[in-house]
Amino acid sequence: MKTRSLLQQLASPGHIPAALCLLVLTSAGCGDEGASARHALTQEARSAQGSGPTDLWSEVAPLSAPRTLHTMTLLQDGTPFVVGGLRTDTFDWLDTTETFDPTTDTWTPRASLPYPFSGHEAVLLTDGRVLVSGNVDDVAQIYDPAADAWSATTFMIFTGGTATLLEDGTVLVAGGFFDFDENLSFSVYDPQTNALLHTAPLPNGWNNATATRLADGRVLMAGGWRWDYSSMDGEQQVTLADAALFDPVTRTWTATAPMHLARLGHSAVLLGDGRVLVTGGDFGTGTDSAELYDPAAGTWTQTTPMHTARANHTITLLPSGRAVVAGGYNSQGVDSVEAYDASTDTWTELSPLNVPRLNHRAVLVPGAGLLLAGGKSGGLFDDGLSSVEIHPFGQGILGSTCAIGDECESAFCHGDVCVDSLPGTGGAGGAGGGGGDEGVGGTGQGGAGGQPGNPTSGAGGSSNDDGGCQLAAGAGTSATGLSGWLAMAGMAWLASRRRRQR
Repeated sequence: MKTRSLLQQLASPGHIPAALCLLVLTSAGCGDEGASARHALTQEARSAQGSGPTDLWSEVAPLSAPRTLHTMTLLQDGTPFVVGGLRTDTFDWLDTTETFDPTTDTWTPRASLPYPFSGHEAVLLTDGRVLVSGNVDDVAQIYDPAADAWSATTFMIFTGGTATLLEDGTVLVAGGFFDFDENLSFSVYDPQTNALLHTAPLPNGWNNATATRLADGRVLMAGGWRWDYSSMDGEQQVTLADAALFDPVTRTWTATAPMHLARLGHSAVLLGDGRVLVTGGDFGTGTDSAELYDPAAGTWTQTTPMHTARANHTITLLPSGRAVVAGGYNSQGVDSVEAYDASTDTWTELSPLNVPRLNHRAVLVPGAGLLLAGGKSGGLFDDGLSSVEIHPFGQGILGSTCAIGDECESAFCHGDVCVDSLPGTGGAGGAGGGGGDEGVGGTGQGGAGGQPGNPTSGAGGSSNDDGGCQLAAGAGTSATGLSGWLAMAGMAWLASRRRRQR
């Protein structure tokens, strides 16, 4: 900020008195110079900031083709990489891939897959390559961005299975299905040796579950569906509330508490505090329900409901620790976007999408924002989307419209506007005026302290000194009242100066 640069200059040797006046003094006597400088800086900043847009989603260059059930992975260099998917207008599975450059707003074709993939999983490996698996009965493939080339692995997992990167760089692959056949096993794959290290049965069939690596390295699998063979009516697809934990050390599964609600088409993300947030699901109508899993306690806690019921949506963790859910389905396409703050258990509605989306993909692109690509806009037979849109999280300048701090460069949002800091407790009142120049000291009276939450509410100190300067209250910073402290320091400096002059 320009104010900070000016203060750094003024705080250099020889400029200390001016710096103190800028921070401490206002309106009278020697405070005029500081007040004028501060006022000029404020006006200049306001002119440069502007009011900012109210609709924060912007369309960018479209994909090369409409696609849903694709994957989008953020490569190690920050480039979004889209693979495969289903083109619903022709019902063709896609073998095409492409990358997006937000600086030029262009999509670039990359090496095609050896065969089409749809409804698959994609995992960014520790060496920067991308593992793509879960394509009916085809073997998994690995993409090398440096060579722009694909190579085959030695294993396959079925559609609806999960693929999760473990702490040691290996990959847990589990579950999935093909027609009425379920994959009732899991494997641990080593991409460095291109070999399966371990294969064993799953406790149950598990399809379209979420698999989330916890902070301690274990993997939480939750929800999804399996075939139920116990019904008199034959095989039935049953939605699950079940949850289980995979231990990568022992390579075993342990049942944990079930969710409060059976979920299919739900999303999950690991929060910064180590808990897992699971949102929505229940495909067909969607649900506004969400819940948190605590690995330490092994329990689920329901959160405040979302503002909008949804399934088949995306969930993305922001740098602040908030989680953003976008789009989805609840008997129709959803354009709603909202953010969850686990510290307050609150959902905040954000600017809606330009079009409803379900089965789209989302990645947070450093320096650009949250990118959403493809998907479908409504029902089962609606055409897929080639459109792409971005929300500029972390890009809002001071004065821009916001709903949460993540939308601002400063990370602070107050009164629906990006600000440089949040108001805290008021600063301390200014000190009373000093004695007169002829040695006849006037009696100074300290100003009143600032009001909590109002950075400029403290009253200035009064003085009957014929040569003193009235001191303004210190402005409150987040919670420290820093400028109030500087007011006291400024007065102490002025007092010592006068003693030296005598």
